Amino acid sequence: MQVIIHITNKRTFSLPLGYNYLLSSAIYSLLSLDSVLSSYIHDNGFAAGTGRHKLFTFSQLKGDYHIEGKELVVTGDLSFEVRSVSDRLMNVLKDSAFQRGTIRLGNNVLEIRMIEVYDRHLLEPQVTVRTLSPIAAAVSLDDKTIYYSPEDEEFLGVLQNNLSNKFYAAYEQPAPMPFEAKLLNKPKKIVTRVKGIWVTAYHARLLLTAHPQAMDLLYNTGLGTKNSQGFGMFEPI
Repeated sequence: MQVIIHITNKRTFSLPLGYNYLLSSAIYSLLSLDSVLSSYIHDNGFAAGTGRHKLFTFSQLKGDYHIEGKELVVTGDLSFEVRSVSDRLMNVLKDSAFQRGTIRLGNNVLEIRMIEVYDRHLLEPQVTVRTLSPIAAAVSLDDKTIYYSPEDEEFLGVLQNNLSNKFYAAYEQPAPMPFEAKLLNKPKKIVTRVKGIWVTAYHARLLLTAHPQAMDLLYNTGLGTKNSQGFGMFEPI
């Protein structure tokens, strides 16, 4: 399921360029309408492999803004999209947004103008996509986190392993394979600070090949790692 939240704004304010944490916090605040679900998603998530997965992702902000130095200067309306394979999570998000009518981004309380709700599915076995938020392909080795580029041989393996774990977390069965991701252009490197940690991710166009159920899972949860921090959302082109 997909929810697009449109925000009305009639003043000028600034956000840090690395606003992922602020947007993530706003989403969790909306999910707190269901305290049990919110606590479970935030503190635990769905277990699979060696990790736990939130099984949702969100886009970058769209709207009227420009960049000045290390800040995003917002001058007008904004919107962003949230996706998940969990209908319960998305229904709580939608209902909370309707009930509250406002959303907080940092110190700014903003009016929610409109909410769009969709139940789109991506069931094609092969599709060309572009990123709406950059893909992070992170692996922890010897207490260090390594981020791979789509140009690295290890990149596909990270995406395959992540898909396997998320699929099992969502459906409690092994992910259908194979899965391939062919790079179609020069990736654009994005470095973002999230909760004091630098995350390296990449915008790119990819040719994805996957079982339809796996493709649909990726569409609703994102490619790669750190999806619930705002990485890995894509759209077909």
